Amino acid sequence: MKIEESLIKQIKISALERLDPITIIVEDVAHGKAHVTIKCYDKSWTSYWGAMGGSVKDFFTRCNVHYLVNCFDRGISPTTDEKDVHEMTKTFHKKIRELILEKRRDEYISKIEARGLWNHLDYIRFYNVIPEHDHECFSWNIDSWDFISEYWSKLFHYENYWSGESEEFQYWLWENVPFVYERNHEYDYLCRIVEVVKKVLSEEEVSDKNIKDFK
Repeated sequence: MKIEESLIKQIKISALERLDPITIIVEDVAHGKAHVTIKCYDKSWTSYWGAMGGSVKDFFTRCNVHYLVNCFDRGISPTTDEKDVHEMTKTFHKKIRELILEKRRDEYISKIEARGLWNHLDYIRFYNVIPEHDHECFSWNIDSWDFISEYWSKLFHYENYWSGESEEFQYWLWENVPFVYERNHEYDYLCRIVEVVKKVLSEEEVSDKNIKDFK
């Protein structure tokens, strides 16, 4: 029969801004080896490190929050699979306006044409950006192609500007408006928790009032 003992430290943190109380349980298995468990509200996360290269304090001081988050929840992503249409629309407006100014400086379009294009931008919104082909640049859908005018066709060489079809326009989108994805709120939530845990475990001393040591 083999019996081993390990030191377990429990740390309770409360009065946190926009966070429920957090409980940290640290089990020092051996030098450079430890289990760390975090509890907050009705969720818990745990991770084991077998080669920390030092104490828990040193390890949490060295490691960044994103690395630690991935250790506590393997495979969690900072973003979801949903496109952030709002941010993509903002980028689209910015890049198109840069293109309009460039074409105007080169006298490729007239002042009236530039103004017409500029005004039409307020009506453009992306409603669906789902890959449907081998090349994702062909997967854009824009709600209401009514903004397309004879001015717009000069920018992207539309043969029939009412059709909403232009290969040049699609490639321009692909090169200038990258996909942006919605934030994963669960990831951001865990980041906030781990930031607190990292700060506490990185401190030189922790108040005895918040720690319960036992074997």
